[in-house]
Amino acid sequence: MVKYNKHQKVFALILVFALFVVYFPFTTGAYAANRGEWAPNTAYTIGDTVTYNSVTYTCIQSHTSLITWEPPNVPALWQVSTTSTVATPVFSPGGGTYSTAQSVTITCSTSGATIRYTTDGSAPTSASAQYTGVITVASTSTIKAKGFKSGMNDSAVVSATYTISSQQTVAAPVFNPAGGTYSTTQSVTMTCATNGATIRYTTDGSSPTSTSALYSGAITVSSTTTLKAKAFKSGLNDSAVTSATYVIGASSNKLLIGYWHTWNSGTPFIRLRDVNANWDVINIAFAEPVSPGSTDGNMKFVVTGLTSSYTINDFKADIQTLKNNGKKVVLSIGGYEGYFSLTSSAAVAEFVRDIKGFIDEYGFNGIDIDLEQYSVEFNSGADPDFRNPTSPKIVNMISAIRSICNSYSSDFILSWAPETFYLQLGYQYYGGLNSGCDSRAGVYIPMINALRDKTTYVHTQLYNSIQVMAPDGNYYSMGNSDAIVAMCNMLLNGFNVGGRSEYFFQALRPDQVVIGVPASANAAGSGQISNQGLQQAFNTLSASFPGLRGIMTWSINWDAYQNNNSFAQSNGAYLDTK
Repeated sequence: MVKYNKHQKVFALILVFALFVVYFPFTTGAYAANRGEWAPNTAYTIGDTVTYNSVTYTCIQSHTSLITWEPPNVPALWQVSTTSTVATPVFSPGGGTYSTAQSVTITCSTSGATIRYTTDGSAPTSASAQYTGVITVASTSTIKAKGFKSGMNDSAVVSATYTISSQQTVAAPVFNPAGGTYSTTQSVTMTCATNGATIRYTTDGSSPTSTSALYSGAITVSSTTTLKAKAFKSGLNDSAVTSATYVIGASSNKLLIGYWHTWNSGTPFIRLRDVNANWDVINIAFAEPVSPGSTDGNMKFVVTGLTSSYTINDFKADIQTLKNNGKKVVLSIGGYEGYFSLTSSAAVAEFVRDIKGFIDEYGFNGIDIDLEQYSVEFNSGADPDFRNPTSPKIVNMISAIRSICNSYSSDFILSWAPETFYLQLGYQYYGGLNSGCDSRAGVYIPMINALRDKTTYVHTQLYNSIQVMAPDGNYYSMGNSDAIVAMCNMLLNGFNVGGRSEYFFQALRPDQVVIGVPASANAAGSGQISNQGLQQAFNTLSASFPGLRGIMTWSINWDAYQNNNSFAQSNGAYLDTK
């Protein structure tokens, strides 16, 4: 046995203690510090921070580093020191039921992020399959995805389920021609790409069933009609319903549309019988809420310009006379002062009941939607898909308008008069998608889209407007031909909503688009244009879209008072040549 003296024993104990400290450091974080660049063979304690490949890490377990590849490969010892989080990946399409294999893309708005995914129900990890392109889903599957990036916290896990039906679906029928405006009776044929399929159709606005009229040859449409068709075949899922509207006869002419004031203020009151003969459609402004800003659906319609020599019965008789002369008289709802919201099913029912009461009492040919202020708005930034709106004010208004239209025949007029703020602005800023903008931006988009099958035409108010950016990247101020063409082209070509290609607003038919401008210098705060400039814009648009429907103005009263009806006379004569 080797013997040690007292001094050798003391030295040996000190050496053992030193080695213990080096290889088994205390777990306290009392001496934590910024240790600079990470290095191997170095003692680290809880709370120490180091830099590795330009990323800062915090020590979460005291230890001595013995390897050269530690952070970020040993998560038990180190964690990223950051509060930044990778954006949640987005699926396109976002799940659903499909009859065939589906191509799915996954994107992440965090630049440089890596997307990893699974299809077995487990949450993705940094070792899961890396997304590098389109994923083909051939059978029912749930995909989960997660975003990763060095120096940032991982994203949340997002998932989407794709149900692939083993049973195929019949192709939707195709109309030829696909709807439009015609001066005479129109012959319509229907075809289906699925061999052996049977096509059934309706003309009353209802969806076809397996017992509806059987299509067996060309259909002759002699009056304004909406055809709906569906295809059937044993062993296959029924097709989607397709529809097309054919406007026949007098309604095929280009329309000159004007608003008529029910009140006597600013411009003299005009008896309906005295409106200029060039007007084809007279929009009566307005049906309003009993209490402005209300949510109960209670509406009123009052003609305040009546006198003892021009009574309500005279007004009703004039409506009938105008209709007998081939004119259309439409009830406009809302206006700037007539703002209201429908926030419950009871309010929807009351609104529908009141508006239908006015239509039936006065014999109006349809309704015009001129909702302003906060009548409709989004749950800001939380209602991104205009095709499937969720904001209550919007959903309820769609339901109410559809209910009214369904109560009348297929020639019932539904027109829209949004300001550019509520429609075209939605290309750049959409209140349901872009949380940083006004909650009403683009709010007409989901309503018009949901009611395409009922919409007769849209005449955006190209006046009292801010500058609006069009898809060509240019900003347009209203009151010139270029602006009119740009704003109408957005509706005729379709546009990405909120700047997002996955949210594309499909084009309206040319016969569903009308140019809307002020009639005179004082009729609006901006947007005035000469008759020559207006007709130049119409020529430009109709060269590409010959079915363009017409011209609208605010207002009949202003034109009579300030122009001696020159707007109606000039533009009425012009449209007669188109």
